[in-house]
Amino acid sequence: MLAEPCPNCSSPLFRLRSGEVRCVNCDAVIRPVVDERKPGTIPSDMALQNLEKRVLELLSQYGKKLESADGDEAEKLLGQIEVCLSVLGKIRDLVKGPGTRGAP
Repeated sequence: MLAEPCPNCSSPLFRLRSGEVRCVNCDAVIRPVVDERKPGTIPSDMALQNLEKRVLELLSQYGKKLESADGDEAEKLLGQIEVCLSVLGKIRDLVKGPGTRGAP
């Protein structure tokens, strides 16, 4: 089992004897991305894109669950949605770069 989670579903990744890296949940084949500027790392813009994608997936999941939720469950889901929206805003601020924060 590898330290990094699957970028698609956040499940554990495993390296097979063949050297191929696969997700145990969605069976995706993962190819490592290496930033040539700093060996062994992924570019920050790609990391932010992956994080943004995951947050949007979570928002979609929470929205679907909210349709049939009531009471405490709905309140919990709304709290999770609020956190996701906050994180999404921070990601988008980072992508815009310095000097553009708060700009439409």
